[in-house]
Amino acid sequence: MAYHVNLYLLIFLPAVVLCYSLAPQRIRRIILLLANAAFYLSVSRHLIVFILGTAVFTYYTGLKIEAAGEIPKRKKNWLLLAIIALLAVLALLKYTNFALANLNRLAQFFTGNEPFTIRKILVPLGISFYTLEALGYLLDVYWKRLPAEKNFWKLLLFLSFFPTVMEGPICRYGDVGDPLWECRRATAEEVEMGVLRILWGLFKKMLVADRLNTIVATVYGNPDQYTGYVTAGIAIFYTIQLYMEFSGAMDMVIGSALLFGVKLPENFRQPFFAKSASEFWRRWHISLGVWFKNYIFYPVTLSDLAKKWNKTARKKYGKHIAKVGTSMLALFPVWMCNGLWHGPQWNYIFYGVYYFVLLSLEVILEPAKKSFDGAKIFQKWPVLLGILQTAKTWVIIFAGELFFRADGLGQGFRMFFNIFKPYIQDPNKTSIWRHLGIARSDWAVIALGILVVGAADCIIEWQQRTGKTLRLSGPNWRYAYVFVLFGAVIVLGAYGAGYLAVDLIYAGF
Repeated sequence: MAYHVNLYLLIFLPAVVLCYSLAPQRIRRIILLLANAAFYLSVSRHLIVFILGTAVFTYYTGLKIEAAGEIPKRKKNWLLLAIIALLAVLALLKYTNFALANLNRLAQFFTGNEPFTIRKILVPLGISFYTLEALGYLLDVYWKRLPAEKNFWKLLLFLSFFPTVMEGPICRYGDVGDPLWECRRATAEEVEMGVLRILWGLFKKMLVADRLNTIVATVYGNPDQYTGYVTAGIAIFYTIQLYMEFSGAMDMVIGSALLFGVKLPENFRQPFFAKSASEFWRRWHISLGVWFKNYIFYPVTLSDLAKKWNKTARKKYGKHIAKVGTSMLALFPVWMCNGLWHGPQWNYIFYGVYYFVLLSLEVILEPAKKSFDGAKIFQKWPVLLGILQTAKTWVIIFAGELFFRADGLGQGFRMFFNIFKPYIQDPNKTSIWRHLGIARSDWAVIALGILVVGAADCIIEWQQRTGKTLRLSGPNWRYAYVFVLFGAVIVLGAYGAGYLAVDLIYAGF
Protein backbone atom coordinates (compact mmCIF):
# COMPACT_ATOMS: atom_id res chain seq x y z
CA MET A 1 0.00 0.00 0.00
CA ALA A 2 1.41 3.35 -1.08
CA TYR A 3 0.08 6.89 -0.80
CA HIS A 4 -1.08 7.11 -4.41
CA VAL A 5 -3.04 3.84 -4.71
CA ASN A 6 -6.81 3.45 -4.40
CA LEU A 7 -6.54 1.19 -1.35
CA TYR A 8 -4.89 4.01 0.57
CA LEU A 9 -6.81 6.97 -0.84
CA LEU A 10 -10.32 5.51 -0.97
CA ILE A 11 -10.39 2.97 1.86
CA PHE A 12 -7.54 3.07 4.38
CA LEU A 13 -7.07 6.83 4.89
CA PRO A 14 -10.79 7.75 4.95
CA ALA A 15 -11.53 4.86 7.37
CA VAL A 16 -8.75 5.89 9.76
CA VAL A 17 -9.71 9.57 9.61
CA LEU A 18 -13.37 8.75 10.26
CA CYS A 19 -12.63 6.49 13.26
CA TYR A 20 -10.11 9.00 14.58
CA SER A 21 -12.50 11.95 14.31
CA LEU A 22 -15.41 10.15 15.99
CA ALA A 23 -13.42 8.62 18.84
CA PRO A 24 -12.64 10.32 22.19
CA GLN A 25 -9.12 11.65 22.57
CA ARG A 26 -7.64 8.76 24.58
CA ILE A 27 -8.89 6.29 21.98
CA ARG A 28 -7.48 8.28 19.06
CA ARG A 29 -3.94 7.38 20.10
CA ILE A 30 -4.80 3.70 19.98
CA ILE A 31 -6.44 4.16 16.58
CA LEU A 32 -3.32 5.86 15.20
CA LEU A 33 -1.02 3.18 16.62
CA LEU A 34 -3.20 0.42 15.12
CA ALA A 35 -3.32 2.30 11.79
CA ASN A 36 0.47 2.58 11.81
CA ALA A 37 0.78 -1.16 12.41
CA ALA A 38 -1.77 -2.01 9.69
CA PHE A 39 -0.05 0.25 7.16
CA TYR A 40 3.37 -1.21 7.93
CA LEU A 41 2.12 -4.81 7.88
CA SER A 42 0.48 -4.23 4.49
CA VAL A 43 3.90 -3.50 2.97
CA SER A 44 6.56 -5.17 5.10
CA ARG A 45 4.61 -7.83 7.03
CA HIS A 46 6.89 -9.61 9.52
CA LEU A 47 9.60 -6.98 9.03
CA ILE A 48 7.58 -4.82 11.41
CA VAL A 49 9.74 -6.38 14.16
CA PHE A 50 12.60 -4.11 13.05
CA ILE A 51 10.76 -0.84 13.60
CA LEU A 52 9.32 -2.18 16.87
CA GLY A 53 12.80 -3.23 17.97
CA THR A 54 14.19 0.18 17.02
CA ALA A 55 11.48 1.89 19.08
CA VAL A 56 12.13 -0.28 22.15
CA PHE A 57 15.90 0.13 21.89
CA THR A 58 15.65 3.90 21.33
CA TYR A 59 13.25 4.32 24.26
CA TYR A 60 15.42 2.51 26.82
CA THR A 61 18.68 3.96 25.53
CA GLY A 62 17.25 7.48 25.79
CA LEU A 63 16.37 6.83 29.44
CA LYS A 64 19.88 5.49 30.10
CA ILE A 65 21.54 8.51 28.47
CA GLU A 66 19.47 10.89 30.59
CA ALA A 67 20.08 8.87 33.78
CA ALA A 68 23.86 9.00 33.19
CA GLY A 69 23.75 12.78 32.72
CA GLU A 70 26.12 13.54 35.60
CA ILE A 71 28.65 10.91 34.52
CA PRO A 72 29.95 12.10 31.11
CA LYS A 73 31.85 8.93 30.24
CA ARG A 74 28.88 6.66 30.92
CA LYS A 75 26.55 9.01 29.06
CA LYS A 76 28.86 9.04 26.04
CA ASN A 77 29.20 5.26 26.09
CA TRP A 78 25.43 4.81 25.99
CA LEU A 79 25.21 7.20 23.06
CA LEU A 80 28.00 5.40 21.17
CA LEU A 81 26.29 2.07 21.81
CA ALA A 82 23.04 3.44 20.39
CA ILE A 83 24.69 4.93 17.30
CA ILE A 84 26.67 1.76 16.56
CA ALA A 85 23.68 -0.54 17.10
CA LEU A 86 21.23 1.46 14.98
CA LEU A 87 23.71 2.03 12.16
CA ALA A 88 24.83 -1.62 12.29
CA VAL A 89 21.29 -2.85 11.66
CA LEU A 90 20.89 -0.36 8.81
CA ALA A 91 24.25 -1.33 7.30
CA LEU A 92 23.67 -5.09 7.59
CA LEU A 93 20.28 -4.93 5.91
CA LYS A 94 21.04 -2.36 3.20
CA TYR A 95 24.75 -2.66 2.45
CA THR A 96 25.82 -6.27 3.11
CA ASN A 97 25.21 -7.46 -0.47
CA PHE A 98 26.86 -4.31 -1.85
CA ALA A 99 29.99 -4.99 0.21
CA LEU A 100 30.05 -8.71 -0.67
CA ALA A 101 29.57 -7.98 -4.39
CA ASN A 102 32.54 -5.63 -4.39
CA LEU A 103 34.66 -8.12 -2.44
CA ASN A 104 33.74 -10.77 -5.02
CA ARG A 105 34.90 -8.46 -7.82
CA LEU A 106 38.26 -7.97 -6.10
CA ALA A 107 38.62 -11.71 -5.47
CA GLN A 108 37.65 -12.45 -9.07
CA PHE A 109 40.32 -10.05 -10.31
CA PHE A 110 43.12 -11.49 -8.14
CA THR A 111 42.16 -15.18 -7.78
CA GLY A 112 39.52 -15.86 -10.42
CA ASN A 113 37.01 -16.98 -7.78
CA GLU A 114 34.02 -15.40 -6.06
CA PRO A 115 34.10 -16.62 -2.44
CA PHE A 116 30.94 -14.94 -1.16
CA THR A 117 27.38 -15.96 -1.90
CA ILE A 118 24.92 -13.13 -2.50
CA ARG A 119 21.53 -13.79 -0.93
CA LYS A 120 18.43 -11.64 -1.13
CA ILE A 121 17.91 -9.57 2.00
CA LEU A 122 14.51 -8.07 2.69
CA VAL A 123 14.80 -4.45 3.80
CA PRO A 124 12.14 -3.07 6.17
CA LEU A 125 9.98 -0.23 4.90
CA GLY A 126 11.39 3.21 5.67
CA ILE A 127 14.40 1.97 7.65
CA SER A 128 16.59 4.85 6.45
CA PHE A 129 13.97 7.38 7.57
CA TYR A 130 13.05 6.04 11.00
CA THR A 131 16.70 5.25 11.81
CA LEU A 132 17.66 8.91 11.29
CA GLU A 133 14.67 10.02 13.39
CA ALA A 134 15.72 7.67 16.20
CA LEU A 135 19.33 8.87 16.05
CA GLY A 136 18.21 12.50 16.04
CA TYR A 137 16.06 11.91 19.12
CA LEU A 138 18.92 10.25 21.03
CA LEU A 139 21.39 13.00 20.09
CA ASP A 140 18.91 15.66 21.23
CA VAL A 141 18.58 13.83 24.56
CA TYR A 142 22.38 13.58 24.83
CA TRP A 143 22.81 17.31 24.17
CA LYS A 144 19.93 18.10 26.57
CA ARG A 145 17.85 19.73 23.86
CA LEU A 146 14.91 17.73 25.14
CA PRO A 147 14.21 15.31 28.02
CA ALA A 148 14.09 11.57 27.45
CA GLU A 149 10.57 10.40 26.70
CA LYS A 150 9.03 8.43 29.59
CA ASN A 151 6.07 7.17 27.55
CA PHE A 152 7.08 4.37 25.18
CA TRP A 153 3.83 4.53 23.17
CA LYS A 154 4.36 8.21 22.45
CA LEU A 155 7.83 7.53 21.03
CA LEU A 156 6.52 4.56 19.04
CA LEU A 157 3.74 6.71 17.56
CA PHE A 158 6.35 9.24 16.40
CA LEU A 159 8.68 6.67 14.80
CA SER A 160 5.90 4.70 13.09
CA PHE A 161 3.47 7.46 12.02
CA PHE A 162 2.16 6.01 8.76
CA PRO A 163 2.17 9.19 6.62
CA THR A 164 5.93 9.67 7.22
CA VAL A 165 7.28 6.16 7.64
CA MET A 166 7.62 5.42 3.91
CA GLU A 167 9.22 8.60 2.49
CA GLY A 168 9.60 11.09 5.31
CA PRO A 169 9.93 13.99 5.82
CA ILE A 170 12.52 13.23 8.49
CA CYS A 171 11.03 14.89 11.57
CA ARG A 172 12.53 15.94 14.90
CA TYR A 173 10.84 14.53 17.98
CA GLY A 174 10.82 17.93 19.64
CA ASP A 175 8.76 19.35 16.78
CA VAL A 176 6.28 16.56 16.03
CA GLY A 177 6.14 14.31 19.12
CA ASP A 178 3.74 16.45 21.20
CA PRO A 179 1.34 17.43 18.37
CA LEU A 180 1.06 13.76 17.41
CA TRP A 181 0.36 12.59 20.95
CA GLU A 182 -2.12 15.41 21.54
CA CYS A 183 -4.42 13.76 18.99
CA ARG A 184 -6.72 16.72 18.50
CA ARG A 185 -9.37 16.76 15.81
CA ALA A 186 -8.43 18.59 12.63
CA THR A 187 -10.19 21.86 11.96
CA ALA A 188 -12.39 22.29 8.88
CA GLU A 189 -9.67 24.43 7.28
CA GLU A 190 -7.02 21.75 7.94
CA VAL A 191 -9.25 19.10 6.35
CA GLU A 192 -9.77 21.30 3.29
CA MET A 193 -6.05 22.01 3.01
CA GLY A 194 -5.23 18.34 3.57
CA VAL A 195 -7.50 17.20 0.74
CA LEU A 196 -6.12 19.94 -1.49
CA ARG A 197 -2.50 18.91 -0.80
CA ILE A 198 -3.28 15.25 -1.52
CA LEU A 199 -4.91 16.12 -4.85
CA TRP A 200 -2.03 18.46 -5.72
CA GLY A 201 0.40 15.62 -5.08
CA LEU A 202 -1.64 13.25 -7.25
CA PHE A 203 -1.71 15.90 -9.99
CA LYS A 204 2.10 16.08 -10.02
CA LYS A 205 2.59 12.33 -9.94
CA MET A 206 -0.18 11.06 -12.22
CA LEU A 207 -0.16 13.77 -14.87
CA VAL A 208 3.58 14.39 -15.16
CA ALA A 209 5.87 12.01 -13.23
CA ASP A 210 4.23 8.74 -14.29
CA ARG A 211 4.20 9.76 -17.98
CA LEU A 212 7.83 10.90 -17.86
CA ASN A 213 8.73 7.57 -16.25
CA THR A 214 7.90 5.80 -19.52
CA ILE A 215 10.23 8.08 -21.48
CA VAL A 216 13.04 7.96 -18.93
CA ALA A 217 12.86 4.17 -18.57
CA THR A 218 13.04 3.76 -22.37
CA VAL A 219 16.30 5.72 -22.68
CA TYR A 220 17.93 4.39 -19.50
CA GLY A 221 16.98 0.87 -20.58
CA ASN A 222 18.92 1.33 -23.85
CA PRO A 223 21.42 4.10 -23.07
CA ASP A 224 23.81 3.42 -25.95
CA GLN A 225 21.08 3.88 -28.56
CA TYR A 226 20.61 7.53 -27.60
CA THR A 227 23.20 10.29 -27.73
CA GLY A 228 23.49 14.04 -28.02
CA TYR A 229 20.48 16.20 -27.26
CA VAL A 230 18.32 13.12 -26.52
CA THR A 231 20.47 12.08 -23.55
CA ALA A 232 20.69 15.69 -22.39
CA GLY A 233 16.92 15.95 -22.67
CA ILE A 234 16.41 12.77 -20.66
CA ALA A 235 18.62 14.16 -17.85
CA ILE A 236 16.26 17.15 -17.72
CA PHE A 237 13.14 14.99 -17.95
CA TYR A 238 14.31 12.70 -15.16
CA THR A 239 15.01 15.69 -12.91
CA ILE A 240 11.47 16.94 -13.57
CA GLN A 241 10.08 13.45 -12.99
CA LEU A 242 11.92 13.13 -9.67
CA TYR A 243 10.74 16.56 -8.52
CA MET A 244 7.12 15.89 -9.49
CA GLU A 245 7.25 12.43 -7.95
CA PHE A 246 8.98 13.26 -4.67
CA SER A 247 7.41 16.65 -4.02
CA GLY A 248 4.06 15.15 -5.01
CA ALA A 249 4.54 12.35 -2.50
CA MET A 250 5.39 14.94 0.15
CA ASP A 251 2.18 16.81 -0.69
CA MET A 252 0.24 13.59 -0.12
CA VAL A 253 2.11 12.94 3.14
CA ILE A 254 1.64 16.46 4.48
CA GLY A 255 -1.99 16.45 3.37
CA SER A 256 -2.61 13.11 5.11
CA ALA A 257 -1.09 14.39 8.36
CA LEU A 258 -3.23 17.55 8.22
CA LEU A 259 -6.35 15.34 8.32
CA PHE A 260 -5.20 14.38 11.83
CA GLY A 261 -4.42 17.97 12.83
CA VAL A 262 -0.64 17.43 12.53
CA LYS A 263 1.53 19.89 10.61
CA LEU A 264 4.68 18.32 9.18
CA PRO A 265 7.75 20.26 8.00
CA GLU A 266 7.92 21.15 4.31
CA ASN A 267 10.46 19.16 2.31
CA PHE A 268 10.67 21.37 -0.80
CA ARG A 269 10.83 25.11 -1.36
CA GLN A 270 10.86 25.88 -5.10
CA PRO A 271 14.31 24.30 -5.66
CA PHE A 272 14.68 25.41 -9.28
CA PHE A 273 14.89 29.04 -8.19
CA ALA A 274 18.21 28.28 -6.50
CA LYS A 275 21.24 30.27 -7.67
CA SER A 276 23.89 27.87 -6.36
CA ALA A 277 24.33 24.21 -5.49
CA SER A 278 24.28 24.97 -1.76
CA GLU A 279 21.05 26.95 -2.09
CA PHE A 280 19.53 24.10 -4.11
CA TRP A 281 20.10 21.76 -1.18
CA ARG A 282 18.51 24.24 1.20
CA ARG A 283 15.39 23.97 -0.98
CA TRP A 284 15.46 20.26 -1.99
CA HIS A 285 14.79 17.37 0.44
CA ILE A 286 14.99 19.96 3.20
CA SER A 287 14.44 17.57 6.11
CA LEU A 288 17.41 15.38 5.09
CA GLY A 289 19.65 18.44 4.67
CA VAL A 290 18.56 19.83 8.05
CA TRP A 291 19.26 16.48 9.71
CA PHE A 292 22.78 16.32 8.28
CA LYS A 293 23.38 19.96 9.22
CA ASN A 294 22.23 19.53 12.82
CA TYR A 295 23.75 16.14 13.58
CA ILE A 296 26.90 15.95 11.41
CA PHE A 297 27.94 19.34 9.95
CA TYR A 298 27.64 21.46 13.11
CA PRO A 299 29.13 18.82 15.48
CA VAL A 300 32.14 18.41 13.17
CA THR A 301 32.71 22.18 12.87
CA LEU A 302 32.58 22.43 16.68
CA SER A 303 34.87 19.41 17.24
CA ASP A 304 38.34 19.74 18.76
CA LEU A 305 39.94 18.80 15.43
CA ALA A 306 38.11 21.58 13.58
CA LYS A 307 38.85 24.14 16.30
CA LYS A 308 42.53 23.20 16.30
CA TRP A 309 42.76 23.48 12.52
CA ASN A 310 40.90 26.77 12.49
CA LYS A 311 43.17 28.31 15.10
CA THR A 312 46.40 27.14 13.43
CA ALA A 313 45.31 27.92 9.86
CA ARG A 314 44.17 31.45 10.71
CA LYS A 315 47.65 32.29 11.97
CA LYS A 316 49.55 30.63 9.11
CA TYR A 317 47.29 30.98 6.07
CA GLY A 318 44.57 33.52 6.85
CA LYS A 319 40.82 33.43 7.47
CA HIS A 320 39.79 32.21 4.03
CA ILE A 321 42.02 29.11 4.01
CA ALA A 322 40.92 28.33 7.56
CA LYS A 323 37.27 28.56 6.50
CA VAL A 324 37.90 26.35 3.45
CA GLY A 325 39.58 23.65 5.55
CA THR A 326 36.87 23.69 8.22
CA SER A 327 34.10 23.60 5.64
CA MET A 328 35.63 20.69 3.72
CA LEU A 329 36.25 18.80 6.96
CA ALA A 330 32.55 19.07 7.82
CA LEU A 331 31.17 18.70 4.28
CA PHE A 332 32.97 15.44 3.50
CA PRO A 333 31.16 13.22 6.05
CA VAL A 334 27.87 14.98 5.25
CA TRP A 335 28.04 14.18 1.55
CA MET A 336 29.48 10.70 1.96
CA CYS A 337 26.57 9.92 4.28
CA ASN A 338 24.16 11.57 1.84
CA GLY A 339 25.34 9.34 -0.98
CA LEU A 340 25.31 6.16 1.11
CA TRP A 341 21.93 7.01 2.63
CA HIS A 342 20.30 6.89 -0.80
CA GLY A 343 21.39 3.32 -1.38
CA PRO A 344 24.12 0.71 -1.89
CA GLN A 345 25.27 1.75 -5.38
CA TRP A 346 28.43 3.46 -6.60
CA ASN A 347 26.46 6.07 -8.51
CA TYR A 348 24.88 7.23 -5.24
CA ILE A 349 28.31 7.48 -3.62
CA PHE A 350 29.54 9.40 -6.67
CA TYR A 351 26.48 11.67 -6.34
CA GLY A 352 27.55 12.52 -2.79
CA VAL A 353 31.17 13.14 -3.82
CA TYR A 354 29.93 15.26 -6.75
CA TYR A 355 28.12 17.67 -4.44
CA PHE A 356 30.98 17.61 -1.91
CA VAL A 357 33.34 18.85 -4.63
CA LEU A 358 30.89 21.48 -5.89
CA LEU A 359 30.07 22.88 -2.45
CA SER A 360 33.76 22.89 -1.54
CA LEU A 361 34.49 24.85 -4.72
CA GLU A 362 31.83 27.36 -3.74
CA VAL A 363 33.72 28.03 -0.51
CA ILE A 364 37.12 28.08 -2.22
CA LEU A 365 35.97 30.47 -4.96
CA GLU A 366 33.94 32.73 -2.67
CA PRO A 367 36.28 35.77 -3.01
CA ALA A 368 36.35 35.40 -6.82
CA LYS A 369 32.57 35.05 -6.87
CA LYS A 370 32.12 38.28 -4.92
CA SER A 371 34.37 40.06 -7.41
CA PHE A 372 32.52 38.56 -10.38
CA ASP A 373 29.09 39.37 -8.96
CA GLY A 374 30.18 42.96 -8.33
CA ALA A 375 31.08 43.61 -11.98
CA LYS A 376 29.64 46.82 -13.44
CA ILE A 377 27.48 45.02 -15.98
CA PHE A 378 25.72 43.12 -13.19
CA GLN A 379 25.32 46.26 -11.16
CA LYS A 380 23.53 47.76 -14.14
CA TRP A 381 21.53 44.62 -15.02
CA PRO A 382 21.20 42.47 -11.87
CA VAL A 383 18.60 40.30 -13.62
CA LEU A 384 21.34 39.08 -15.98
CA LEU A 385 23.39 37.88 -13.01
CA GLY A 386 20.39 36.02 -11.62
CA ILE A 387 19.76 34.32 -14.97
CA LEU A 388 23.40 33.22 -15.26
CA GLN A 389 23.45 31.89 -11.69
CA THR A 390 20.20 29.99 -12.15
CA ALA A 391 21.30 28.53 -15.51
CA LYS A 392 24.59 27.36 -13.99
CA THR A 393 22.72 25.72 -11.11
CA TRP A 394 20.36 23.96 -13.51
CA VAL A 395 23.31 22.43 -15.38
CA ILE A 396 24.73 21.21 -12.07
CA ILE A 397 21.38 19.71 -11.03
CA PHE A 398 20.68 17.98 -14.35
CA ALA A 399 24.18 16.50 -14.56
CA GLY A 400 23.93 15.20 -10.99
CA GLU A 401 20.53 13.59 -11.54
CA LEU A 402 21.80 11.89 -14.71
CA PHE A 403 24.19 9.88 -12.50
CA PHE A 404 21.62 9.53 -9.71
CA ARG A 405 19.18 7.67 -11.99
CA ALA A 406 21.81 5.52 -13.72
CA ASP A 407 22.01 1.79 -13.16
CA GLY A 408 25.53 1.92 -11.78
CA LEU A 409 28.36 4.38 -12.14
CA GLY A 410 29.53 2.93 -15.46
CA GLN A 411 26.20 3.64 -17.14
CA GLY A 412 26.21 7.13 -15.65
CA PHE A 413 29.55 7.98 -17.25
CA ARG A 414 28.58 6.41 -20.58
CA MET A 415 25.43 8.50 -20.73
CA PHE A 416 27.28 11.63 -19.65
CA PHE A 417 29.83 11.31 -22.46
CA ASN A 418 27.05 10.37 -24.89
CA ILE A 419 25.71 13.90 -24.47
CA PHE A 420 28.72 15.20 -26.43
CA LYS A 421 28.16 12.83 -29.34
CA PRO A 422 25.84 13.85 -32.18
CA TYR A 423 22.52 12.07 -32.35
CA ILE A 424 22.09 10.22 -35.66
CA GLN A 425 18.47 10.30 -36.71
CA ASP A 426 16.96 7.05 -37.98
CA PRO A 427 15.63 7.91 -41.48
CA ASN A 428 12.57 5.72 -40.81
CA LYS A 429 11.60 7.84 -37.79
CA THR A 430 10.20 11.31 -38.28
CA SER A 431 10.96 12.41 -34.73
CA ILE A 432 12.79 10.73 -31.87
CA TRP A 433 10.37 12.16 -29.32
CA ARG A 434 7.49 10.25 -30.93
CA HIS A 435 9.22 6.91 -30.38
CA LEU A 436 9.86 6.98 -26.64
CA GLY A 437 6.75 5.14 -25.51
CA ILE A 438 4.07 7.82 -25.23
CA ALA A 439 1.64 9.50 -27.60
CA ARG A 440 1.52 13.13 -28.72
CA SER A 441 -1.44 13.72 -26.41
CA ASP A 442 0.72 12.57 -23.47
CA TRP A 443 3.35 15.13 -24.38
CA ALA A 444 0.62 17.77 -24.28
CA VAL A 445 -0.49 16.66 -20.79
CA ILE A 446 3.12 16.68 -19.59
CA ALA A 447 3.58 20.22 -20.91
CA LEU A 448 0.33 21.32 -19.27
CA GLY A 449 1.32 19.78 -15.93
CA ILE A 450 4.78 21.35 -15.97
CA LEU A 451 3.26 24.71 -16.87
CA VAL A 452 0.73 24.56 -14.02
CA VAL A 453 3.23 23.40 -11.39
CA GLY A 454 5.83 25.90 -12.63
CA ALA A 455 3.31 28.74 -12.42
CA ALA A 456 2.32 27.69 -8.90
CA ASP A 457 5.99 27.62 -7.81
CA CYS A 458 6.54 31.05 -9.36
CA ILE A 459 3.60 32.49 -7.42
CA ILE A 460 4.75 30.92 -4.13
CA GLU A 461 8.32 32.15 -4.67
CA TRP A 462 7.06 35.66 -5.45
CA GLN A 463 4.88 35.67 -2.33
CA GLN A 464 7.75 34.52 -0.12
CA ARG A 465 10.14 37.12 -1.54
CA THR A 466 7.74 40.06 -1.46
CA GLY A 467 5.58 39.16 1.53
CA LYS A 468 2.52 39.87 -0.60
CA THR A 469 -0.41 37.51 -1.11
CA LEU A 470 -2.58 37.05 -4.18
CA ARG A 471 -6.32 37.24 -3.56
CA LEU A 472 -6.80 33.63 -4.57
CA SER A 473 -7.19 32.15 -1.10
CA GLY A 474 -10.09 31.40 1.19
CA PRO A 475 -12.60 28.53 1.38
CA ASN A 476 -14.33 29.26 -1.94
CA TRP A 477 -11.05 29.20 -3.84
CA ARG A 478 -10.00 26.01 -2.04
CA TYR A 479 -13.24 24.32 -3.14
CA ALA A 480 -12.54 25.43 -6.70
CA TYR A 481 -8.96 24.10 -6.55
CA VAL A 482 -10.19 20.76 -5.20
CA PHE A 483 -12.79 20.46 -7.97
CA VAL A 484 -10.32 21.32 -10.74
CA LEU A 485 -7.52 19.07 -9.41
CA PHE A 486 -9.90 16.16 -8.85
CA GLY A 487 -11.20 16.52 -12.41
CA ALA A 488 -7.68 16.76 -13.84
CA VAL A 489 -6.51 13.63 -11.99
CA ILE A 490 -9.58 11.64 -13.05
CA VAL A 491 -9.56 12.77 -16.69
CA LEU A 492 -5.83 13.25 -17.40
CA GLY A 493 -4.13 10.90 -14.91
CA ALA A 494 -1.67 8.37 -16.35
CA TYR A 495 -3.48 5.07 -15.87
CA GLY A 496 -5.31 2.52 -17.95
CA ALA A 497 -4.08 0.68 -21.05
CA GLY A 498 -0.40 1.27 -21.73
CA TYR A 499 0.47 2.36 -18.20
CA LEU A 500 1.80 0.40 -15.27
CA ALA A 501 1.57 1.56 -11.70
CA VAL A 502 4.79 3.43 -10.92
CA ASP A 503 6.16 2.90 -7.43
CA LEU A 504 7.14 5.87 -5.30
CA ILE A 505 10.83 6.47 -6.03
CA TYR A 506 11.94 7.46 -2.53
CA ALA A 507 10.09 4.56 -0.92
CA GLY A 508 13.13 2.48 -1.91
CA PHE A 509 15.62 4.55 0.07
